[in-house]
Amino acid sequence: MKKNLKKAVVLLLALVMALTPVQAFAVEKRYFYLSNTSQTRISMGAHDLDTNYQVIVANKKSATVQKVRYTVEDHGSDGYYYYLLPKKPGKPKITIKTTEGSGLLNWQFLKYKNPISSLKLGSTTIKGSKFDKKDCITLSYKKYANKNLKIKVVPKKGWGVNCYMSSEKRDQNPYMELADSFRPTKKGCNLRIEMWDKKRNTKENVDIIFK
Repeated sequence: MKKNLKKAVVLLLALVMALTPVQAFAVEKRYFYLSNTSQTRISMGAHDLDTNYQVIVANKKSATVQKVRYTVEDHGSDGYYYYLLPKKPGKPKITIKTTEGSGLLNWQFLKYKNPISSLKLGSTTIKGSKFDKKDCITLSYKKYANKNLKIKVVPKKGWGVNCYMSSEKRDQNPYMELADSFRPTKKGCNLRIEMWDKKRNTKENVDIIFK
């Protein structure tokens, strides 16, 4: 009797384990605006080798995955930095898999949309229409070199200004966060304005390069 009861308990536990679903990630709807003048790069974080982290894109025409290796010497462990490189607007089918479970991301890539009504740098007013077709414009470095330019942005309805940043070159780290002014000190430097879509709760960048 006891032997049969023990077998029944073992079978019941096995059945419960078999019916227990693989842990899925909590998925929320997220939006990403795509640059129309450079490659958008979405960080998926740093993941050690023992996590068996995978990013699986069903359609390679919608996005690709970039892996950058790091080692014990520079990170304290072995693993990869993962980046997603979107190719076009749409709703890609992207699955994340780890040793802890898997989940399908509820993400949508959005076409660039001009978020700026007008912009003022120092005494220069720039029409918002300059950003209608592309998210990056150029200004003369010679004209603005070493001048402290106060930044004032008037967003379009539904948008806000998140922050101002600068770097020595566009899409090159490190980006330094600014207060409300910018001083171009090197030819090719980049002023980045991070705008915020209040409805979709996501950011979009516009850039000014001083050439």
